Amino acid sequence: MEKIKEVFQYNGEIIGEIDNMPKEVVDKAVEKAKIGFEKWKSYTPYQRSEILKKAAELLRKNKEKIAKLLVLEVNKTY
Repeated sequence: MEKIKEVFQYNGEIIGEIDNMPKEVVDKAVEKAKIGFEKWKSYTPYQRSEILKKAAELLRKNKEKIAKLLVLEVNKTY
């Protein structure tokens, strides 16, 4: 499968590669997301809050790594 290279413009370093997905794969992913959203809507507010709390915990745990990736993604220095 063809890859799209993500290049850090300040030094030319390849910081990531993204699969160049065909339309059919993207369409299937969108359909799966719609199914996931329907399931999410069926959760109670309490169930949703527990999932969001876990997501927040993971974000806090990995904040430095996430921050670095986000900064590089917009071609800024870290």
